[in-house]
Amino acid sequence: MAKNKKSVRAFFNMVEVTLSLAVVGIGIAGIMSLFPVAVQQSRDSIGDNSAPDIAEQFMTYIQMKCNNDTAWNQDGVSNTGFVANMQGVTTKPDSDGSTELGLNTSNAWTNVADTNIQTSGTNGLYRVDLTSGAGIIDFSAAVRVWTKSIGNLFIGGKQETMLPKYGFALYVEVSWPTGKPYAQREKREYYMDVFNSNPL
Repeated sequence: MAKNKKSVRAFFNMVEVTLSLAVVGIGIAGIMSLFPVAVQQSRDSIGDNSAPDIAEQFMTYIQMKCNNDTAWNQDGVSNTGFVANMQGVTTKPDSDGSTELGLNTSNAWTNVADTNIQTSGTNGLYRVDLTSGAGIIDFSAAVRVWTKSIGNLFIGGKQETMLPKYGFALYVEVSWPTGKPYAQREKREYYMDVFNSNPL
């Protein structure tokens, strides 16, 4: 009768352990490298969804203020509220971001009552913070507002050249995230013609 062979336990040797750790490490590193990309994509998605709403908020408010005021001034913009800060601004304000950078370091923004808009000492330069219910800022963007002539119009069969009396082209640029230098941000620019509803 043959004797039963004694079972021998086989353990992992150091080479096998080292190779398995290397494989696991490479896998974890690959997964971790996806997190910054996912965070960036999430931020861009929030920005793409929020920027049109912010621009519309500014455009609607400016149009409403201009047409509700009895005095449509020579620049074609309202004399009241934060809209007054954009009077005479015919080029993009703070186009290199230097003024805004100083404001970020000194927190020199002023809240506009009953809005999520903050004004600066620079005409046409604003900031908007979108917060959640807990008061946490979910999205922050800088907003630049300026106006231009919309060209010649024919009013009552006559070519009118004094256009600010009748209307202006309104530009709104939304850029984010505000934590980055202006040149490195995502930017969206919006345009609307604003007309005086009571030009005479």
